[in-house]
Amino acid sequence: MATSAVVKRISDNKTCVLIKDNKDSIVKTVDKKIDRINTIAHESMHAVMYIYDIIDQKLCSCSSEPICYLAGYIAECVYKTLTK
Repeated sequence: MATSAVVKRISDNKTCVLIKDNKDSIVKTVDKKIDRINTIAHESMHAVMYIYDIIDQKLCSCSSEPICYLAGYIAECVYKTLTK
């Protein structure tokens, strides 16, 4: 239902993570709200991993709190964007 990728922003050449909603996705399920939540969480974790790669940091379960807060923040931003 969505894809994410590391991209360069044209306006200032900064590295960004883009999450794209594929509204016309082939996947059709019974509960679209559940799928939406699952997709937002899934793509948010991809974004977290990309960001950690960009800043040259390792993901480690010994310091999971910053990772979880970042994932939550990204999920919130994605949700707000999708529901505008």
